[in-house]
Amino acid sequence: RVLTRRVAHLVAEGAPPSSVLALTFTNRAANELRERIEGDVGPGAAEAVSVGTFHRVCLTILRDDVEALNSDIRRGFAVYDQAAMIKLCGRCISEKPPVGLGWDKAEIKPARVQSAISAAKNAGFDAATYAAAVRDGYADPAVAKVFALYEATLRQRNAVDFDDMLGLTAQLLEAAPATRAKYRDRWAHVLVDEFQDTNGVQYEVLKLLAQKSVFVVGDADQAIYGWRGADYGNQRRYDRDFGATLLKLERNYRSAQPI
Repeated sequence: RVLTRRVAHLVAEGAPPSSVLALTFTNRAANELRERIEGDVGPGAAEAVSVGTFHRVCLTILRDDVEALNSDIRRGFAVYDQAAMIKLCGRCISEKPPVGLGWDKAEIKPARVQSAISAAKNAGFDAATYAAAVRDGYADPAVAKVFALYEATLRQRNAVDFDDMLGLTAQLLEAAPATRAKYRDRWAHVLVDEFQDTNGVQYEVLKLLAQKSVFVVGDADQAIYGWRGADYGNQRRYDRDFGATLLKLERNYRSAQPI
């Protein structure tokens, strides 16, 4: 409701609906947000507002501008979901060299390794920087070997995984000023729901996309996704980086009075 009313206010104040980007964390939340925006500003204006998850918006950016990344990833790349990611990790673990490492999947479990690689990517690591962390004693050597082969195989197949959508978009926006300017010009107003659930890479994407009109809704007391990389410390970083004004919503509209 807070994000919906903010979008309605921006449009009422003269902001073109197409200049508004609203980011959520699930497709269900994105659909619900769009329905509420439509109820407040009408179907025509609501259709022009960009609403989506971080992953969906980042995928759109990559599809349109991947050539500006100057990497091995080319237009038309495939996207691996979690099942495909685990399967590829299993291949990298168990197949004989040079395809894989020739290890026993009963001892080095693909799902565990995929989870570790995902956590590393969401913390801003790639295979090379993760290997450097191993040399410094901060990371798992077995995961590092699978990570390197896993990443090389993705590139050979012109594929990205679910976590690459975020990391590669951050790299693209950082490395390509013209591309960054294009999206900043398109989305003058950026809004984020459930901000306490953002991870480090998502916060970097937000910083690279946003200009002056940035609005986030979050509650550090509801930060329950640390196990998948969410960092409620992003709230402090946001306050520092954007000079944010804090508005506390302390009236409870959800619970009955005894609660």
